[in-house]
Amino acid sequence: MSNKHIAESHEQASKEVQLDWEKHLRWLAPATAVILLAATLFMWTQGKSDSLRVEVMQAYTLASTAEELQVLAEAYPGEPEAPLALLQAGAMFYNEGEFEKAKAQYELFQTNYSQHILSDNAQWGIWMSEEALDNLDSALEGFRSVEPGEILFPQALLGQARILEKQQQNEAALELYATLQADFPQSSWAEQARVFSERLQLAE
Repeated sequence: MSNKHIAESHEQASKEVQLDWEKHLRWLAPATAVILLAATLFMWTQGKSDSLRVEVMQAYTLASTAEELQVLAEAYPGEPEAPLALLQAGAMFYNEGEFEKAKAQYELFQTNYSQHILSDNAQWGIWMSEEALDNLDSALEGFRSVEPGEILFPQALLGQARILEKQQQNEAALELYATLQADFPQSSWAEQARVFSERLQLAE
């Protein structure tokens, strides 16, 4: 493959990573709403200060930047909004191309809230950030750690193939693209795998 084709392939792969991440984040908004509602009801039954809940919820609602979300998470670490703020801050930093900062937010989430229901999303954010930072071996190891049967397994196969393609291990990448299409034909990831596979074969 020529240097020009390699560069174009890497540029396209970067766009694909962004699309992959955006698709992964779509369900977080409703999940966040459910978590906050449940937490608020629980704290109300436990007699926790209504004024504090209003204060934190208002701060969370008004936060519009990653930095503001960071401040909220630091100021109210015991409130249900704190881990959600870290996840959102990480996503914002990632979308802004601040991958080191994004990774730091996800790692802080894992340090402080490792048992949280959204812990897997933070771990995924770490791997995506590693890939974006060209720490490809680390990201590949992460994607490979997802077990068959887990909800993120098809997406992890796509991540593995994408990285192998970046590493110019084209045969291995094509094999994973084929596996994804064969084993998960109804998933949205299978269609992506088909497109990526066809593009890679044309570039060779």
